[in-house]
Amino acid sequence: MENRIFQIPSTIGHRTWRPVFLAVLFLFSAGLFTGAEEPIVRVQILPSQTHIYLTPLADYLLTGSGIDRPVGMSAGQRVRFHSATEGIILSTGPATARRLTPPLQIKQVSAQDGIRIEKVAPGVDWAHENEKFRTYPGGLEIHLLEDGNLELISVVPLEEYLRGVVPFEIGSTVPMEALKAQAVAARSETIHALRTRKYAGEHYDLCSDIMCQVYGGLTRATKRTDEAIRSTQGLILFYNGQVAAALYSANCGGHTEHAENAWPDNPPAPHCVGHYDGEGAFDLDLSQESTIRQWVQSKPKAYCHPDNPGIPEYAKRKFRWQRRIPANEMQSCLNKHQALGRIKELKSLRRGVSGRLIELEFVGEKGSTVIGPELAIRRLFDPPLYSAAFVVDVEGSGPYPEAFILQGAGSGHGVGMCQIGVMAMAAQGKTFREILTHYYQGVEINIID
Repeated sequence: MENRIFQIPSTIGHRTWRPVFLAVLFLFSAGLFTGAEEPIVRVQILPSQTHIYLTPLADYLLTGSGIDRPVGMSAGQRVRFHSATEGIILSTGPATARRLTPPLQIKQVSAQDGIRIEKVAPGVDWAHENEKFRTYPGGLEIHLLEDGNLELISVVPLEEYLRGVVPFEIGSTVPMEALKAQAVAARSETIHALRTRKYAGEHYDLCSDIMCQVYGGLTRATKRTDEAIRSTQGLILFYNGQVAAALYSANCGGHTEHAENAWPDNPPAPHCVGHYDGEGAFDLDLSQESTIRQWVQSKPKAYCHPDNPGIPEYAKRKFRWQRRIPANEMQSCLNKHQALGRIKELKSLRRGVSGRLIELEFVGEKGSTVIGPELAIRRLFDPPLYSAAFVVDVEGSGPYPEAFILQGAGSGHGVGMCQIGVMAMAAQGKTFREILTHYYQGVEINIID
């Protein structure tokens, strides 16, 4: 068949194709959830674009409020959408254009293949990855925003969504029990997010970067990651009978953090309490300056220690780290928040149980300002700091240092599950259940009802 945009014959209208599509979409979900359908997840893929380019890898259907009959989109045909004053323009070449009324829905005819989106960059404002072509399962929605740009949403069943989360969050070559732990944590966090709407926007339930969970579609899905999802299908974490938020970060640096220290505006999460990421007793108070300095300048034998088996090379460099920031760069970072002139000193005002800063004071020639909590501290810098568990030294004499030396531990907020520690625990023979109950205190692992 020639690749082209084709019109669905009038004999196949909404009442015919929609039930067929939905039946196919939910067919594989049977048995995953007791007493409930498998949830559908709406994920923001592109937050604000003037143009969206996509190529279906199978036949799709395009519908919208101003479309009388579904418009077919053939496999292999590159399609362009761009914003216009009175709607969205669909085109497949210089001589083809059609004005459509938003929002638009793009839906699968079968539950195979997917649709390739051009120039997707997970990690907005974090610079983790360059823009890449990525393939997504399920359907899509395109919305016209108030600023005149387009927003692209992936609409996908939960278990299919996890196929695009697990390999992006923890990789595909780590031990199988680590993959299973990640699958259960990601599933639980997703269900919790759907119920609480904590990440939701006007048109979506979750974003696709690390502010929610990294979701890259089918681009990195493998047989191993798919098997981890299938073998734990429907399993989530419960705390006191409620779906538990399964927070996690890349590398706790040897000690996890209390949830309320990372997010002071949220109520405490009793199952996400900070503790030593290892075996045996631990009695150091990392909230004290002398102790946290000793901590970041050592390498305690925690699970996430880089010498432990099961940890890939790429994952080892953030257990302990150092960064030199010239004085002019530090001043420039502060100017985004408040102009203090030349910076004299950085003062630790308050730390959490993992040593992560909750409040950090910057003292300059024109005054001082306090930054917090830990995410605000990390994102003040460009690029953002790996974590807020750091101590500060200076270079140069006199009242204004020439540079600031930051020595730190870990990567991320440190709350809940430590993904690097998970890899090591799995390599030591721990099961995914043992791993999850180590990081999430007092939880039960059950099928959602």
